Parts: sequence; structure tokens; C-alpha cells
Amino acid sequence: MNYFPKTPFLYVILNADISKTQKVLDIAKAAISNGAKILQLRKKTGTDKDFFELAIMLRKLITTKDIKFLINDRVDIALASNADGVHLGQDDLPISIARKIFGNKKIVGKSCHTLKQALETEKSDVDYIAIGPLFLTNTKFGLPEPVGTKMIKILKQKITKPIIAIGGINLDNINKILNAGANGIAVISAISEAKDSAIAVKLLVNSIKRGGNNE
Repeated sequence: MNYFPKTPFLYVILNADISKTQKVLDIAKAAISNGAKILQLRKKTGTDKDFFELAIMLRKLITTKDIKFLINDRVDIALASNADGVHLGQDDLPISIARKIFGNKKIVGKSCHTLKQALETEKSDVDYIAIGPLFLTNTKFGLPEPVGTKMIKILKQKITKPIIAIGGINLDNINKILNAGANGIAVISAISEAKDSAIAVKLLVNSIKRGGNNE
């Protein structure tokens, strides 16, 4: 599915493992109302029933085609909740299998942590490549060392798929990522840990609209 804005955009990850259901919904509403273009639901703990029910709640909140809703890891939950696609990790189903299940009507993205992984993923039928962690982050354990913004610059010269930057991104370093050429900016804690989710989203979106430069 070829859906991506032509200009850089905000990609909000809703981590249901660190935020309670109501907070996840509140963050989603703030993201939807203030300019985010992609929302991804991540839930690695709890029951499948809980995951599905939360996915359905979020699906009902997104009423415009301009915002896409993705499910982390779980192709079955994505299908059951009528999400717009799935985001896969290195240990999840192969892209070819997800594409066989979805066809070309859903988004399939994948996380990569090295140049080799990204180049291999570029050859597959994937819609975007997420690279990271860019910086240190506490929202996910067991990640490799941060790759830094230099990796984005390298990838921009070698691959044609949209690049989503992820990992430790906030207002203090977002300009570096924009200047490096990332197509999308994925954030978790920059919004989930903010006192006001709506203001946090607005500030990030405004920074993206300005397009970097001021590092």
C-alpha cells in the first residue's frame, strides 16, 4: 500500500505495556487531533483479547483516511481489527507471508537495526523501513546500541523506501533527524511522558513542519 505523505510526518507509537488503556486512548486522541499521520499500537503483554479490544477502540477513533492505524507484530490482530497494516520486527513473520495474507491493500513496515538488515529489507515487498534506535531509549529493552543520525544519511543514499526514524527522539534532537533526511519521526516517550499529550504532539508536529536546520 503506497501511503506516505510527501513531507516528513509524525508517527506515534502507543505502548500499551507502559500506559494504561485510558492513557493510550487519550494519547491517541491527542495525536489524531494535532497532526500525527500514523498511529501504531504496541502490546507485548496481556491477553490477545485485551489486545484486540484495545485495537478496536483505537480503530473507532480514527475516522479519516489521512491517518493510518498499524498494529505492532500481530498480523492476526491487524486483520481482526481492520487496521491499515502491521509493523514487523526482526523476529516476526516474514514480510512475504504478511504480504500474502494482506495483499497490496495494507501497509507492511519493518524494524531494522543495521545497514545490512535495511538493505535486505529494501529488496522485499515492504512499504517502509524503520531504523533505530537512533538514541538511547528506555521504552524497549534488549535493543542494540544506538545507530545515530549518520545511519539515516547512509540509508538515504542506498535505499528508496521511506525511512522512519525511531528511538529516543524528542524536541531536543528532532532537528538532527530531519536534517539527516528521515521521512517519518516515530516517538513514544516524548508524548507518553509529557504532562500534556496534545501540547507535546503539537510541538513535535510544528518542529517537523519547520523542517529542521536548527540543530
